Amino acid sequence: RYMTNGLKVYYLPLAVCFDQVIFPTLYAFFPLFRNILIRERITIVHGHQGTSSLANECMLYARCMGFRVCYTDHSLFGFND
Repeated sequence: RYMTNGLKVYYLPLAVCFDQVIFPTLYAFFPLFRNILIRERITIVHGHQGTSSLANECMLYARCMGFRVCYTDHSLFGFND
C-alpha cells in the first residue's frame, strides 16, 4: 500500500493489546521483517520510542542481520513532569 507521497506502508498481522501497541513477540515477527528488509533493499533501520516493543524488536533483528541501526528517543512530556 502506498501513501499519496509515494511512501510504501506495510500493515503487519500482529494483534494490538492497547493504544496501538503490540505484545513483544520475540521471534515470531522475524521472518516477515527479514522479508521486507531484503525485498526493499533496506540499508538502515530507524526506531523511535523506547516503549515500542515493535521498534525494539526490529532494531534487534536488523542489528543481528548486520544492518545499520539508528534509535531516536524522545518524549511527549517535558523535563519537569
